[in-house]
Amino acid sequence: MASRLDGRSKLRIKLSTILPKEIKKELQTVIRESADMVYVEAQRNVPEDKGDLKRAMKVHHKGDKLGATIGWRKKGNIRGWRRGGWRSHFAEFGTRGNGKITAQKAQPSLGPAYTKLQRRIMRNINRAVDKALKKAGSYGN
Repeated sequence: MASRLDGRSKLRIKLSTILPKEIKKELQTVIRESADMVYVEAQRNVPEDKGDLKRAMKVHHKGDKLGATIGWRKKGNIRGWRRGGWRSHFAEFGTRGNGKITAQKAQPSLGPAYTKLQRRIMRNINRAVDKALKKAGSYGN
């Protein structure tokens, strides 16, 4: 019984010190690559008039680099926002017309890009976790 507890405590120590760092590092890489894939795909679909909307699209990585936001942001991109980012909602979702202004049909770019790549992204994340788990399992052997 004592050796089992000893083995469990060693495993718990190994998991608490090595596994989170390994998984985090692998996931950070995959999330960065995935965000870049969605960005490139969305860029292909952004409607172009003068190109302001395309230039205003950015990738913003979260502080811990375990998440990313792709799209049009005012914060940190005020120049791009003023030039074309403020129109992104109209392009992505369309507009309703009234007697004076004609309706604009939706020309989505972000939604279709993510939908197209969603399975691939999830597969890459699963592979990264598996790879980190294998590394952690072979560590110290």
